[in-house]
Amino acid sequence: RFDQILNVAFVPHLDEKQRKFSRVFQVVCTPKGVWFRTNASLLLWSGGKFTGWSFKETGGAVWTVFPWKDAVVLQIKKAGLVHLEMKNNAPSWPKKKMPGSEIFGNTKIALAVPYDDNRLLLGTALGGFYLYDDTTAQRFKTDADHQLLKNTWLNHGIALPGNDIMLAYINSCLLVIDRNGKVKERFDLSSGLPNDNIKWIFRDKGGNIWLALEKGLARIDYSSPFSFFDERAGLDGLTLSVVRHRNRLWAGTTRGLYRLERPVDNSMPRFQRLENAGDYCRGLISYGDTLLAATRQGIFAVDKTVSDVKD
Repeated sequence: RFDQILNVAFVPHLDEKQRKFSRVFQVVCTPKGVWFRTNASLLLWSGGKFTGWSFKETGGAVWTVFPWKDAVVLQIKKAGLVHLEMKNNAPSWPKKKMPGSEIFGNTKIALAVPYDDNRLLLGTALGGFYLYDDTTAQRFKTDADHQLLKNTWLNHGIALPGNDIMLAYINSCLLVIDRNGKVKERFDLSSGLPNDNIKWIFRDKGGNIWLALEKGLARIDYSSPFSFFDERAGLDGLTLSVVRHRNRLWAGTTRGLYRLERPVDNSMPRFQRLENAGDYCRGLISYGDTLLAATRQGIFAVDKTVSDVKD
């Protein structure tokens, strides 16, 4: 309920030195405090007060902040990864450089999720994916790598239940891959996204996915057992009948007979119309291997071969 949301201003808690920034790029919530990555500094809200460090104090511009085990990891421009151990709800300085992480000093990390108990899966904006085990970074190939060739880059990513990972590509699409790197789902403008410039992904307690877009917000009812199909999915006209036949979904509309197809690129399923099965399909019956369709032009039988339509 929106009337139960309490807005608290943090500005009065910042001293004059800590206020020297113009934008907040990242907010990371951890059990020991909330981190704010700004354009000029790193801030930690813990114990009812702010502690801040300029980029001069951190050793360079901080590109990304993420928790890992009992530490907080910082990605420092031109340096790589460093980690801060948290003691008494405060970071223990000086920071410690993580061996073998120099490769992450030149490209921003957009995804940082645990892959197993000992390794992180790191996705970079332009350099692909890596498995990092605190000492070495090993390239992790995925079906999503081809996205790097399409004038786009990885902007953000999160872990999903069931070991899946959701990836946001700027001006392109939203992909879901499994832990083997195989693409399972694709969402783009043809799927109903109002904008394909995706800035951030957030999963709420109900399992819904919220997207921060170039213009506004979008929500995907990702955990819902229901699917919604309309003209954006190729289903034209008023739907008059629906049947599942040979493990495929068929629909009869005022425009004709349609069958649900899953594209080879794992984008959202789309309905394809059978050109030679009449129009105004008001009734469908699955009869063995044959689908019977009652249309304005008569009754048609669709056999195992979709193109074989008989009056």
